[in-house]
Amino acid sequence: MAEETTKTVAQEKAAPTLPANYKPLSTGLKYFYGVGDFGFNIMNSVENYYFLLLLRCFFAIRQKLLQG
Repeated sequence: MAEETTKTVAQEKAAPTLPANYKPLSTGLKYFYGVGDFGFNIMNSVENYYFLLLLRCFFAIRQKLLQG
């Protein structure tokens, strides 16, 4: 019984087969996607940096105003 369940689990985990009309992504498209992804990551990092800077300045000014 254990052998039967092992076989069925192994068959279920097998990688799906590719369709007959499968075409891999072209090199240019991969490069374009990579450049776009890199740009998005840089943009997101800069945005987070300036947002946290704004928050720190805002709370520092607020704290000074509350202290007198």
